[in-house]
Parts: sequence; C-alpha cells; structure tokens
Amino acid sequence: MADDSLSTQDWPDRVDAGMLIKRYKEKFQDLQPDPDGVYAGSMWHIIALSHQILGNLDAMLRGEEEELSAADMFVMCVLFIAADRKLRPSDIARVLSVTQAAISLRVAKLESRGLVSRAGDSEDRRTVRLSLAPKAVDMVRRFLADVSVNSGFARSLAKLEAEDRAQLGSLLERLSTEMARHVVQP
Repeated sequence: MADDSLSTQDWPDRVDAGMLIKRYKEKFQDLQPDPDGVYAGSMWHIIALSHQILGNLDAMLRGEEEELSAADMFVMCVLFIAADRKLRPSDIARVLSVTQAAISLRVAKLESRGLVSRAGDSEDRRTVRLSLAPKAVDMVRRFLADVSVNSGFARSLAKLEAEDRAQLGSLLERLSTEMARHVVQP
C-alpha cells in the first residue's frame, strides 16, 4: 500500500496541476487500475484542462453586454450549429451531458434576455422548440471567431504540429464516443 501521508516538506510554495498529477501517480499507485499511471494522469490532465478552458472562456465573455457564462454560450452554440433544425431542450441537455433541469434554467435566463425563443412544435403540441434571436446569432458568431483564434486553448493547440493536432482530435473524439457508452446521462 502506498504511503498516503501528505508531508508538506517536499512541496513548493506554489502548487500546480502537473505537480499534483505527478504526486498522485507516485503516491497512490494502489488506487490506479494501470501500473504506469496513464489512467490517473490522463483523467487529471483532462479535468485540469476542462477547468482551464472554462475559466478562459468565462473570462473572454466578461464585459459582453449580456454577461453570459461559458455554459450559457454553450447552449447558444448548440442552437447556432443546429439552426436548421429547431431543437428541444432535452436535445441540448443530451448534447451537453447536463440535466434537463439545468437546461431549463439556462434557457429561461437566455429567453429573459431576448437571446432564445421558445415555440410550440407544429406536430406535437406538448413539445417546445428553441431558436436563437438574431442578436444571439451575431453574438455566437463573434464568440466562435474569437475563441478559435484568441482562446488559451486555440493558442496552445496552434503550438502543436499539424499531425499532433489531428491525432489529439481523433483521440478525444474516440474517448468521447466511448465515454458516452459508459456514462449515465444526467
């Protein structure tokens, strides 16, 4: 069994995600399903990246006239990408892997700001369909253009060789597809 005492003697004043991942792999080998620590390292790197990306996107959205969060913008981006097919809130929840309650709150917020509208389905009166307001379409276009060039992720990704970027994209797509088979949707 690994020594799980966390002595602070070998810790520097400033701790970062990379240090924690390395320490986890070294000190808690008995908790890892693979002896080389790839699982733990990959999982913690993805968690750290997720937080960094979300924090960066939230920072990029600060100062916008609507004061939106990255989560708000994700809902709008899904509607933007699927503009030719008006989606139901449940469709967006499934795409974003969040609960329908969370989407309902986001949609209500976006609707109150005039960014999203709801309409009844012509074939099923119980169903609600969502669409973006024209000003939201412009906001999403500006956001996606800005993010694709100026986000920390885009700038970091641009430093990788084209082959590495393609391989990373392929691996992330495969991992996402596989995760979708094993993760219970909220």
